[in-house]
Amino acid sequence: MILYTMKCIDIKNNDEGMYARRKEEYRYYDLKEDGKLIQKEKSKMSYYSRVGNCVNELTEKEYYDIRENDIKCYFVEETKYGSEIIDEFNFVNDLFDMIKCSMNAIGIEYYWIQLITIRNHHEIFKFSNVSVHQKYELNRYILYVGVLGKDIKGIDIRVNRKLEGYLSELSSQLRNINDIILGAYDDFVKKYKNVRVCEGKYDCILSPEITGMLIHECVGHMAESDVLEYEEYTKLKCSNKRLSVYDVADLIEYPDIPCPLVYDDEGESTTKVCLIYEGSFCQQMISSQSVNYMGTGNVRMGIDGKKMIRMRNTFLQKGVSHVPEMFKAVKNGYFLSEASLGCIQKDGEFQLFVNKAYEIINGCIVSSVEDVMLRGNAFNFLDNISMLSDEIHWHSLICGKRGSDVFVGVGAPYVKARVELKPAHSMWNEKVVNDAKKRI
Repeated sequence: MILYTMKCIDIKNNDEGMYARRKEEYRYYDLKEDGKLIQKEKSKMSYYSRVGNCVNELTEKEYYDIRENDIKCYFVEETKYGSEIIDEFNFVNDLFDMIKCSMNAIGIEYYWIQLITIRNHHEIFKFSNVSVHQKYELNRYILYVGVLGKDIKGIDIRVNRKLEGYLSELSSQLRNINDIILGAYDDFVKKYKNVRVCEGKYDCILSPEITGMLIHECVGHMAESDVLEYEEYTKLKCSNKRLSVYDVADLIEYPDIPCPLVYDDEGESTTKVCLIYEGSFCQQMISSQSVNYMGTGNVRMGIDGKKMIRMRNTFLQKGVSHVPEMFKAVKNGYFLSEASLGCIQKDGEFQLFVNKAYEIINGCIVSSVEDVMLRGNAFNFLDNISMLSDEIHWHSLICGKRGSDVFVGVGAPYVKARVELKPAHSMWNEKVVNDAKKRI
Protein backbone atom coordinates (compact mmCIF):
# COMPACT_ATOMS: atom_id res chain seq x y z
CA MET A 1 0.00 0.00 0.00
CA ILE A 2 1.27 3.46 -0.91
CA LEU A 3 -0.15 6.66 0.54
CA TYR A 4 1.48 9.89 -0.66
CA THR A 5 0.34 13.32 0.51
CA MET A 6 1.70 16.76 -0.42
CA LYS A 7 0.39 20.02 0.98
CA CYS A 8 0.37 22.73 -1.66
CA ILE A 9 -1.01 26.18 -2.46
CA ASP A 10 -3.68 26.72 -5.10
CA ILE A 11 -3.25 30.23 -6.51
CA LYS A 12 -6.13 30.15 -9.02
CA ASN A 13 -9.17 29.20 -6.95
CA ASN A 14 -10.38 30.38 -3.55
CA ASP A 15 -13.49 28.19 -3.46
CA GLU A 16 -13.52 24.88 -1.60
CA GLY A 17 -13.69 21.73 -3.68
CA MET A 18 -11.61 19.06 -5.35
CA TYR A 19 -10.44 17.49 -8.58
CA ALA A 20 -9.88 13.75 -8.54
CA ARG A 21 -8.81 10.83 -10.70
CA ARG A 22 -9.51 7.23 -9.75
CA LYS A 23 -8.44 4.04 -11.47
CA GLU A 24 -9.33 0.51 -10.41
CA GLU A 25 -7.74 -2.54 -12.04
CA TYR A 26 -8.60 -6.23 -11.66
CA ARG A 27 -6.09 -8.76 -12.98
CA TYR A 28 -6.83 -12.49 -13.13
CA TYR A 29 -3.95 -14.97 -13.50
CA ASP A 30 -4.93 -18.56 -14.40
CA LEU A 31 -3.13 -21.74 -15.38
CA LYS A 32 -3.68 -23.27 -18.83
CA GLU A 33 -3.60 -27.01 -19.55
CA ASP A 34 -0.14 -26.76 -21.11
CA GLY A 35 1.15 -25.11 -17.94
CA LYS A 36 1.32 -21.60 -19.40
CA LEU A 37 0.13 -18.64 -17.38
CA ILE A 38 -2.57 -16.41 -18.87
CA GLN A 39 -3.63 -12.96 -17.71
CA LYS A 40 -6.99 -11.23 -18.05
CA GLU A 41 -7.40 -7.61 -17.06
CA LYS A 42 -10.34 -5.30 -16.43
CA SER A 43 -9.98 -1.68 -15.48
CA LYS A 44 -12.00 1.49 -15.05
CA MET A 45 -11.02 5.15 -14.88
CA SER A 46 -13.03 8.09 -13.60
CA TYR A 47 -12.28 11.83 -13.53
CA TYR A 48 -14.44 14.36 -11.73
CA SER A 49 -14.51 17.76 -10.08
CA ARG A 50 -16.52 18.80 -7.06
CA VAL A 51 -17.35 22.25 -5.68
CA GLY A 52 -19.78 22.12 -2.76
CA ASN A 53 -22.46 19.57 -3.69
CA CYS A 54 -21.95 20.05 -7.44
CA VAL A 55 -20.16 17.09 -9.06
CA ASN A 56 -19.06 17.15 -12.72
CA GLU A 57 -17.73 14.28 -14.78
CA LEU A 58 -14.53 15.22 -16.59
CA THR A 59 -12.83 13.83 -19.66
CA GLU A 60 -9.20 12.78 -19.37
CA LYS A 61 -8.14 15.87 -21.34
CA GLU A 62 -10.19 18.23 -19.11
CA TYR A 63 -8.65 16.71 -16.00
CA TYR A 64 -5.06 17.07 -17.19
CA ASP A 65 -5.76 20.60 -18.50
CA ILE A 66 -6.91 21.51 -15.00
CA ARG A 67 -3.80 19.95 -13.48
CA GLU A 68 -1.57 21.81 -15.92
CA ASN A 69 -3.26 25.23 -15.99
CA ASP A 70 -5.45 25.78 -12.91
CA ILE A 71 -3.55 24.17 -10.05
CA LYS A 72 -0.13 25.47 -9.08
CA CYS A 73 1.48 23.36 -6.35
CA TYR A 74 4.25 24.59 -4.09
CA PHE A 75 5.90 21.91 -1.99
CA VAL A 76 5.25 22.24 1.72
CA GLU A 77 5.14 18.79 3.29
CA GLU A 78 4.86 15.15 2.29
CA THR A 79 4.20 11.83 4.02
CA LYS A 80 4.62 8.30 2.72
CA TYR A 81 3.67 4.83 3.95
CA GLY A 82 5.25 1.51 2.93
CA SER A 83 5.75 1.06 -0.78
CA GLU A 84 5.40 -2.37 -2.45
CA ILE A 85 6.98 -2.42 -5.91
CA ILE A 86 7.47 -5.76 -7.70
CA ASP A 87 7.77 -7.25 -11.17
CA GLU A 88 4.27 -8.70 -10.93
CA PHE A 89 4.22 -11.09 -13.89
CA ASN A 90 7.54 -12.75 -12.91
CA PHE A 91 6.33 -12.90 -9.31
CA VAL A 92 3.14 -14.70 -10.42
CA ASN A 93 5.09 -17.11 -12.66
CA ASP A 94 7.39 -18.05 -9.79
CA LEU A 95 4.42 -18.38 -7.43
CA PHE A 96 2.50 -20.71 -9.75
CA ASP A 97 5.60 -22.83 -10.42
CA MET A 98 6.12 -23.25 -6.68
CA ILE A 99 2.51 -24.34 -6.14
CA LYS A 100 2.60 -26.75 -9.11
CA CYS A 101 5.77 -28.39 -7.73
CA SER A 102 4.08 -28.85 -4.35
CA MET A 103 0.95 -30.32 -5.98
CA ASN A 104 3.01 -32.78 -8.06
CA ALA A 105 5.15 -33.77 -5.08
CA ILE A 106 2.03 -34.65 -3.07
CA GLY A 107 0.58 -36.53 -6.06
CA ILE A 108 -2.46 -34.31 -6.69
CA GLU A 109 -3.58 -34.71 -10.31
CA TYR A 110 -6.52 -32.32 -10.62
CA TYR A 111 -6.14 -28.86 -9.20
CA TRP A 112 -6.65 -25.22 -10.00
CA ILE A 113 -4.80 -22.03 -9.14
CA GLN A 114 -5.99 -18.47 -9.56
CA LEU A 115 -4.55 -15.17 -8.40
CA ILE A 116 -6.59 -11.97 -8.45
CA THR A 117 -4.90 -8.61 -7.95
CA ILE A 118 -6.96 -5.52 -7.17
CA ARG A 119 -5.31 -2.15 -7.66
CA ASN A 120 -6.89 1.13 -6.56
CA HIS A 121 -5.20 4.37 -7.63
CA HIS A 122 -6.44 7.75 -6.40
CA GLU A 123 -5.11 11.20 -7.17
CA ILE A 124 -6.88 14.03 -5.39
CA PHE A 125 -6.44 17.81 -5.45
CA LYS A 126 -8.51 19.18 -2.58
CA PHE A 127 -8.46 22.96 -2.76
CA SER A 128 -9.19 25.98 -0.61
CA ASN A 129 -6.68 28.67 0.40
CA VAL A 130 -4.30 25.86 1.35
CA SER A 131 -4.80 22.71 -0.68
CA VAL A 132 -3.74 19.10 -0.44
CA HIS A 133 -2.49 16.92 -3.26
CA GLN A 134 -2.83 13.26 -2.30
CA LYS A 135 -1.90 10.10 -4.17
CA TYR A 136 -3.18 6.81 -2.86
CA GLU A 137 -2.46 3.31 -4.15
CA LEU A 138 -3.74 -0.03 -2.85
CA ASN A 139 -2.53 -3.39 -4.17
CA ARG A 140 -4.49 -6.33 -2.78
CA TYR A 141 -3.94 -10.02 -3.64
CA ILE A 142 -6.37 -12.95 -3.45
CA LEU A 143 -4.95 -16.44 -4.15
CA TYR A 144 -7.07 -19.58 -4.61
CA VAL A 145 -5.47 -23.04 -4.51
CA GLY A 146 -7.91 -25.93 -5.03
CA VAL A 147 -8.10 -29.73 -5.25
CA LEU A 148 -10.78 -31.29 -7.49
CA GLY A 149 -12.27 -34.76 -7.75
CA LYS A 150 -15.29 -36.96 -6.94
CA ASP A 151 -16.56 -38.39 -3.69
CA ILE A 152 -17.49 -42.03 -3.06
CA LYS A 153 -20.95 -41.42 -4.56
CA GLY A 154 -19.51 -39.96 -7.76
CA ILE A 155 -20.50 -36.39 -6.89
CA ASP A 156 -18.04 -33.69 -7.95
CA ILE A 157 -16.30 -32.05 -5.01
CA ARG A 158 -13.84 -29.21 -4.61
CA VAL A 159 -11.71 -28.20 -1.67
CA ASN A 160 -9.74 -24.98 -1.84
CA ARG A 161 -7.68 -22.63 0.25
CA LYS A 162 -7.93 -18.86 0.01
CA LEU A 163 -4.97 -16.64 0.89
CA GLU A 164 -5.30 -12.87 0.79
CA GLY A 165 -3.69 -9.64 1.85
CA TYR A 166 -1.15 -7.07 0.80
CA LEU A 167 2.06 -8.42 -0.74
CA SER A 168 3.90 -8.68 2.57
CA GLU A 169 0.96 -10.55 4.14
CA LEU A 170 0.64 -12.92 1.18
CA SER A 171 4.40 -13.61 1.14
CA SER A 172 4.27 -14.46 4.84
CA GLN A 173 1.46 -16.97 4.27
CA LEU A 174 3.25 -18.54 1.29
CA ARG A 175 6.12 -19.65 3.51
CA ASN A 176 3.77 -22.44 4.64
CA ILE A 177 2.44 -23.31 1.16
CA ASN A 178 3.23 -27.04 1.52
CA ASP A 179 1.26 -27.22 4.76
CA ILE A 180 -1.59 -25.27 3.16
CA ILE A 181 -1.80 -27.67 0.20
CA LEU A 182 -1.52 -30.72 2.48
CA GLY A 183 -4.36 -29.28 4.57
CA ALA A 184 -6.53 -28.88 1.48
CA TYR A 185 -5.72 -32.43 0.36
CA ASP A 186 -6.46 -33.79 3.84
CA ASP A 187 -9.86 -32.06 3.76
CA PHE A 188 -10.45 -33.52 0.29
CA VAL A 189 -9.77 -37.06 1.57
CA LYS A 190 -12.13 -36.52 4.52
CA LYS A 191 -14.81 -35.19 2.21
CA TYR A 192 -14.50 -38.30 0.04
CA LYS A 193 -16.56 -40.20 2.64
CA ASN A 194 -18.51 -37.31 4.02
CA VAL A 195 -21.74 -37.36 6.00
CA ARG A 196 -25.04 -36.22 4.51
CA VAL A 197 -26.92 -33.46 6.33
CA CYS A 198 -30.66 -33.95 6.85
CA GLU A 199 -32.78 -30.89 6.15
CA GLY A 200 -33.72 -29.05 9.33
CA LYS A 201 -32.77 -26.42 11.89
CA TYR A 202 -29.55 -26.83 13.89
CA ASP A 203 -27.37 -25.01 16.39
CA CYS A 204 -24.28 -24.04 14.39
CA ILE A 205 -20.97 -22.26 14.77
CA LEU A 206 -20.39 -19.94 11.83
CA SER A 207 -16.86 -18.92 10.87
CA PRO A 208 -15.98 -15.22 10.45
CA GLU A 209 -15.95 -15.71 6.66
CA ILE A 210 -19.52 -17.05 6.60
CA THR A 211 -20.76 -14.60 9.23
CA GLY A 212 -19.21 -11.73 7.25
CA MET A 213 -20.91 -12.88 4.03
CA LEU A 214 -24.27 -13.13 5.82
CA ILE A 215 -23.90 -9.67 7.37
CA HIS A 216 -22.95 -8.36 3.92
CA GLU A 217 -26.08 -9.93 2.38
CA CYS A 218 -28.58 -9.59 5.23
CA VAL A 219 -27.67 -6.13 6.53
CA GLY A 220 -25.37 -4.39 4.05
CA HIS A 221 -27.54 -4.62 0.93
CA MET A 222 -30.65 -3.70 2.93
CA ALA A 223 -28.82 -0.55 4.12
CA GLU A 224 -28.10 0.70 0.59
CA SER A 225 -30.58 3.54 0.08
CA ASP A 226 -31.20 2.61 -3.57
CA VAL A 227 -32.49 -0.77 -2.34
CA LEU A 228 -34.78 0.38 0.49
CA GLU A 229 -36.12 3.84 1.29
CA TYR A 230 -35.02 5.25 4.66
CA GLU A 231 -38.53 4.96 6.11
CA GLU A 232 -38.69 1.27 5.14
CA TYR A 233 -35.19 0.64 6.47
CA THR A 234 -35.76 2.12 9.92
CA LYS A 235 -38.96 0.04 10.28
CA LEU A 236 -36.96 -3.20 10.00
CA LYS A 237 -37.01 -5.14 13.24
CA CYS A 238 -34.16 -6.87 15.05
CA SER A 239 -34.64 -7.78 18.70
CA ASN A 240 -31.04 -8.89 19.27
CA LYS A 241 -29.32 -6.22 21.39
CA ARG A 242 -25.95 -7.99 20.98
CA LEU A 243 -25.60 -6.80 17.38
CA SER A 244 -23.94 -3.66 16.04
CA VAL A 245 -22.92 -3.41 12.37
CA TYR A 246 -20.79 -0.73 10.67
CA ASP A 247 -19.52 0.12 7.18
CA VAL A 248 -16.10 1.81 7.22
CA ALA A 249 -13.24 2.84 4.94
CA ASP A 250 -10.64 4.60 7.12
CA LEU A 251 -7.31 2.75 7.04
CA ILE A 252 -5.96 4.74 9.99
CA GLU A 253 -8.80 3.79 12.36
CA TYR A 254 -9.17 0.27 10.93
CA PRO A 255 -5.70 -0.85 9.69
CA ASP A 256 -6.81 -4.41 8.81
CA ILE A 257 -9.63 -3.55 6.38
CA PRO A 258 -9.19 -5.01 2.86
CA CYS A 259 -10.73 -2.09 0.95
CA PRO A 260 -9.70 1.32 2.33
CA LEU A 261 -10.92 4.39 0.46
CA VAL A 262 -10.37 8.12 0.94
CA TYR A 263 -13.08 9.45 -1.40
CA ASP A 264 -15.88 7.73 -3.30
CA ASP A 265 -16.69 8.15 -7.00
CA GLU A 266 -18.80 11.25 -6.31
CA GLY A 267 -15.83 12.94 -4.66
CA GLU A 268 -17.40 12.52 -1.23
CA SER A 269 -15.18 11.92 1.81
CA THR A 270 -15.71 8.42 3.18
CA THR A 271 -17.34 8.31 6.62
CA LYS A 272 -18.14 5.63 9.19
CA VAL A 273 -21.76 4.47 8.84
CA CYS A 274 -23.55 2.75 11.74
CA LEU A 275 -26.04 0.38 10.06
CA ILE A 276 -27.27 -1.33 13.24
CA TYR A 277 -26.64 -0.21 16.80
CA GLU A 278 -27.48 -2.67 19.59
CA GLY A 279 -30.20 -4.28 17.49
CA SER A 280 -31.75 -1.10 16.04
CA PHE A 281 -31.49 -0.27 12.32
CA CYS A 282 -30.29 3.33 12.11
CA GLN A 283 -28.10 4.85 9.36
CA GLN A 284 -28.12 4.06 5.65
CA MET A 285 -25.42 4.39 3.01
CA ILE A 286 -26.48 7.35 0.85
CA SER A 287 -25.47 9.40 -2.18
CA SER A 288 -25.11 13.16 -1.99
CA GLN A 289 -26.82 13.34 -5.40
CA SER A 290 -30.02 11.79 -4.02
CA VAL A 291 -30.28 13.98 -0.89
CA ASN A 292 -29.79 17.64 -0.06
CA TYR A 293 -26.89 17.05 2.30
CA MET A 294 -23.54 15.27 2.35
CA GLY A 295 -23.40 11.61 1.34
CA THR A 296 -21.59 8.87 3.26
CA GLY A 297 -18.87 8.16 0.67
CA ASN A 298 -20.44 4.90 -0.56
CA VAL A 299 -20.94 5.66 -4.27
CA ARG A 300 -18.64 3.37 -6.24
CA MET A 301 -18.19 2.70 -9.93
CA GLY A 302 -18.13 -0.90 -11.14
CA ILE A 303 -15.91 -2.21 -13.92
CA ASP A 304 -18.80 -1.65 -16.34
CA GLY A 305 -18.91 2.06 -15.46
CA LYS A 306 -22.15 1.96 -13.44
CA LYS A 307 -22.19 4.15 -10.33
CA MET A 308 -24.25 2.82 -7.43
CA ILE A 309 -24.38 2.92 -3.66
CA ARG A 310 -22.09 0.09 -2.56
CA MET A 311 -20.49 -1.22 0.60
CA ARG A 312 -16.81 -0.75 1.40
CA ASN A 313 -15.87 -2.74 4.54
CA THR A 314 -18.87 -4.00 6.48
CA PHE A 315 -18.36 -5.64 9.85
CA LEU A 316 -20.23 -7.07 12.82
CA GLN A 317 -18.91 -5.85 16.17
CA LYS A 318 -17.24 -8.56 18.25
CA GLY A 319 -18.68 -10.04 21.45
CA VAL A 320 -17.19 -11.48 24.64
CA SER A 321 -17.22 -15.28 24.17
CA HIS A 322 -14.14 -17.45 23.65
CA VAL A 323 -14.29 -19.74 20.58
CA PRO A 324 -13.74 -23.03 22.55
CA GLU A 325 -16.62 -22.10 24.87
CA MET A 326 -18.87 -21.56 21.85
CA PHE A 327 -18.12 -25.04 20.47
CA LYS A 328 -18.79 -26.61 23.89
CA ALA A 329 -22.24 -24.99 23.85
CA VAL A 330 -23.24 -27.06 20.76
CA LYS A 331 -24.43 -30.58 21.61
CA ASN A 332 -25.61 -31.67 18.17
CA GLY A 333 -24.98 -29.32 15.25
CA TYR A 334 -22.48 -28.17 12.64
CA PHE A 335 -19.49 -25.89 12.12
CA LEU A 336 -19.92 -23.93 8.87
CA SER A 337 -16.44 -22.95 7.71
CA GLU A 338 -16.35 -21.74 4.07
CA ALA A 339 -18.91 -20.49 1.55
CA SER A 340 -18.79 -19.64 -2.14
CA LEU A 341 -22.02 -17.91 -3.16
CA GLY A 342 -24.76 -15.92 -1.47
CA CYS A 343 -27.81 -13.87 -2.42
CA ILE A 344 -30.73 -12.08 -0.76
CA GLN A 345 -34.18 -10.96 -1.90
CA LYS A 346 -35.80 -7.64 -1.03
CA ASP A 347 -38.13 -9.44 1.44
CA GLY A 348 -35.11 -10.63 3.44
CA GLU A 349 -35.04 -14.26 2.25
CA PHE A 350 -31.44 -15.41 1.66
CA GLN A 351 -29.42 -18.43 0.55
CA LEU A 352 -25.75 -19.20 1.11
CA PHE A 353 -23.88 -22.12 -0.47
CA VAL A 354 -21.52 -23.69 2.13
CA ASN A 355 -18.78 -25.85 0.64
CA LYS A 356 -16.90 -26.70 3.82
CA ALA A 357 -18.70 -27.84 6.97
CA TYR A 358 -18.23 -30.29 9.86
CA GLU A 359 -20.53 -32.13 12.25
CA ILE A 360 -20.30 -31.21 15.94
CA ILE A 361 -21.32 -33.66 18.68
CA ASN A 362 -20.99 -32.68 22.35
CA GLY A 363 -18.76 -29.74 21.48
CA CYS A 364 -16.29 -31.70 19.32
CA ILE A 365 -15.84 -31.82 15.54
CA VAL A 366 -16.34 -35.47 14.51
CA SER A 367 -16.56 -35.56 10.69
CA SER A 368 -16.73 -33.60 7.46
CA VAL A 369 -20.16 -33.27 5.83
CA GLU A 370 -21.48 -32.79 2.31
CA ASP A 371 -21.98 -29.32 0.87
CA VAL A 372 -25.02 -27.65 2.39
CA MET A 373 -27.29 -24.70 1.67
CA LEU A 374 -27.87 -22.26 4.51
CA ARG A 375 -31.16 -20.46 3.98
CA GLY A 376 -33.75 -18.45 5.86
CA ASN A 377 -34.95 -14.97 6.64
CA ALA A 378 -32.37 -12.29 7.37
CA PHE A 379 -34.16 -10.90 10.40
CA ASN A 380 -34.75 -14.34 11.94
CA PHE A 381 -31.06 -15.10 11.45
CA LEU A 382 -30.03 -11.91 13.25
CA ASP A 383 -32.43 -12.62 16.12
CA ASN A 384 -31.12 -16.19 16.47
CA ILE A 385 -27.47 -15.22 17.05
CA SER A 386 -26.83 -16.16 20.68
CA MET A 387 -23.02 -15.90 21.04
CA LEU A 388 -20.28 -13.77 19.44
CA SER A 389 -16.55 -14.41 19.82
CA ASP A 390 -14.10 -11.85 21.17
CA GLU A 391 -12.10 -11.62 17.91
CA ILE A 392 -12.77 -10.20 14.42
CA HIS A 393 -11.31 -11.54 11.16
CA TRP A 394 -11.40 -9.69 7.82
CA HIS A 395 -11.98 -11.20 4.35
CA SER A 396 -12.33 -9.94 0.77
CA LEU A 397 -15.27 -10.39 -1.60
CA ILE A 398 -16.16 -9.46 -5.16
CA CYS A 399 -19.70 -8.14 -4.72
CA GLY A 400 -22.14 -8.20 -7.65
CA LYS A 401 -25.12 -5.85 -7.78
CA ARG A 402 -27.30 -5.40 -10.87
CA GLY A 403 -24.59 -6.94 -13.00
CA SER A 404 -21.81 -4.65 -11.71
CA ASP A 405 -18.89 -5.99 -9.63
CA VAL A 406 -16.81 -4.16 -7.01
CA PHE A 407 -14.21 -5.26 -4.46
CA VAL A 408 -15.38 -5.10 -0.82
CA GLY A 409 -14.28 -6.24 2.63
CA VAL A 410 -16.24 -8.07 5.33
CA GLY A 411 -15.33 -8.51 8.98
CA ALA A 412 -16.95 -10.61 11.69
CA PRO A 413 -16.37 -12.75 14.78
CA TYR A 414 -17.34 -16.40 15.11
CA VAL A 415 -21.04 -16.64 16.01
CA LYS A 416 -23.35 -19.32 17.40
CA ALA A 417 -26.81 -19.30 15.86
CA ARG A 418 -29.72 -21.61 15.11
CA VAL A 419 -30.03 -21.82 11.32
CA GLU A 420 -31.82 -23.85 8.66
CA LEU A 421 -29.73 -26.23 6.52
CA LYS A 422 -30.48 -28.49 3.59
CA PRO A 423 -28.27 -30.69 1.37
CA ALA A 424 -26.84 -28.98 -1.69
CA HIS A 425 -25.62 -30.68 -4.84
CA SER A 426 -22.08 -29.74 -5.85
CA MET A 427 -21.86 -26.84 -8.28
CA TRP A 428 -18.79 -28.40 -9.90
CA ASN A 429 -19.64 -30.66 -12.84
CA GLU A 430 -17.70 -33.20 -14.89
CA LYS A 431 -16.32 -30.52 -17.21
CA VAL A 432 -14.69 -28.70 -14.30
CA VAL A 433 -12.88 -31.87 -13.21
CA ASN A 434 -11.75 -32.75 -16.73
CA ASP A 435 -10.62 -29.20 -17.45
CA ALA A 436 -9.21 -28.49 -14.01
CA LYS A 437 -5.87 -27.28 -15.29
CA LYS A 438 -7.30 -24.89 -17.86
CA ARG A 439 -9.75 -22.98 -15.72
CA ILE A 440 -10.18 -19.48 -17.11
